[in-house]
Amino acid sequence: MNDSLTLATLALVVITLGLVIATLWQVRLNRRSLDLSIRPLLAETDPVVEGPNVEDVQFGPPGRTSLRVRLGELALNEDGTNISLPFRNIGAGVAVITGATTDPEVEGSVVVARKFVPVGEHVRVNVSVQRPESTLPVPQTGHWWAMKPFAILIQYTDAEGRQPLVSRAEFRQAATQGPWVAKISVFKKGKKRPFAVGESTV
Repeated sequence: MNDSLTLATLALVVITLGLVIATLWQVRLNRRSLDLSIRPLLAETDPVVEGPNVEDVQFGPPGRTSLRVRLGELALNEDGTNISLPFRNIGAGVAVITGATTDPEVEGSVVVARKFVPVGEHVRVNVSVQRPESTLPVPQTGHWWAMKPFAILIQYTDAEGRQPLVSRAEFRQAATQGPWVAKISVFKKGKKRPFAVGESTV
C-alpha cells in the first residue's frame, strides 16, 4: 500500500514538473514571438528617385554644414569630411535610437537626426570630421578616405528596450568608383557575430 502511494506521488511530481517545464517553454516561445513582432532592423535605404522628395541634412561641428539631398540618399563630401548615411527601418517595430559612432573614431561629431524611427522610415547619421589634420594615427580624410577601413555604427532598441541592436555600415572605395556602402551587418549588442548581413558591390 505504501509502495503504491509512493509511486503515485512520484508520478504526480513528475507530471507536475513536466507541466511546469512545458509552461515555461511556451512562455519563452511566446516572448520570442513577441520580440520578433516588434523588433526593428535598420539597413541602408535606397534614395527616392521620382518626384520632388528632398530632405535637409544638418551636420554638427566643425562647420555645421547643411545640404539638401534626395530623400534617402547617401550624401558625402569627396574628402570624407561630411558623411550623411540614412538607415531605413525594415523591421517589424519602431526603432529607438540610443547612439551612433564611427570605426575608427573621428575628430569631429556624429549626430543622429531623430530619436524614434517608425517602420518604413529612415534616420540619418551625420558625420562631420575635423580638418586639416587629425591627431588620430590614421586621419580619416582625403580623396581616398574610404580606401582605409571605415564604418558608421548606429545603436538602437525596440520600444520595450528588450532588444539592443547595432547596425554597422562599412564603406569601400575603388580607383574608378567613389565611396559606397559595401556591407551592412546587424548585431545583437555585445555579440561579435552578426545575425543579418547585406552586401553590395556597387
